[in-house]
Amino acid sequence: MVGTPEALNSFDRKTGEYTSYRRTAGPATNTDVISIHEDASGNLWAGTYDHGVLRLDRRTGKFQTYRHNPADPNSLSSDIVTRFLVDHNGTFWVATDDGLNRFNAATGRFTVYKLDPQKRTVSYLDIAEDRKGALWLGTNALGLERFDPATGQFTRYENDMNRPGTLSDNRVNSVHFDRSGTLWVGTQNGLDKFDAKTGTFTVYTRRDGLPGNAVGCILEDDHATFG
Repeated sequence: MVGTPEALNSFDRKTGEYTSYRRTAGPATNTDVISIHEDASGNLWAGTYDHGVLRLDRRTGKFQTYRHNPADPNSLSSDIVTRFLVDHNGTFWVATDDGLNRFNAATGRFTVYKLDPQKRTVSYLDIAEDRKGALWLGTNALGLERFDPATGQFTRYENDMNRPGTLSDNRVNSVHFDRSGTLWVGTQNGLDKFDAKTGTFTVYTRRDGLPGNAVGCILEDDHATFG
């Protein structure tokens, strides 16, 4: 599947043909797909920029839309949807431009979680689950957050220039757990390795061989090498 500003597109690798799915009929429809997830039933979920969550039923080609409603606390927290994650329990999580959402498939409703709901808006860029079931979220400007689904509690890790071992930058673009369970964080100013025992970070930058300090995403290959 390929997300574009106009549609959600299916690519057939055998024939080389595309099939486009649009929210409404007409070539001018603006969808702005920025994240995609396929669930266990084969349904496709698309996160959009300012159009909420779209759920595509492949059998019918029809979309169901979930949007933010300021008057409804159990609606999606923001119409800018950056990432999806299904945890080890099968719970469906939606990271947005203003909060973390847990989706209830039976009711079609959301439970919204924020570290500080009365003050700052938190914009999430990435999400990953550790081996203990905690969620780790990279934010646009507020550092790295750890969320415990069992308690609903957040822990935040931020950059502090006066404290060695803190996060290298408060913009966290990517969160990745390697095969050993170690957390790696791609920030706007370095690649950070997290020590869970001490709660500190080791930072890798140009000085250590990186071509640049801004790390947009992290991928581990079959040889346990990062790219």
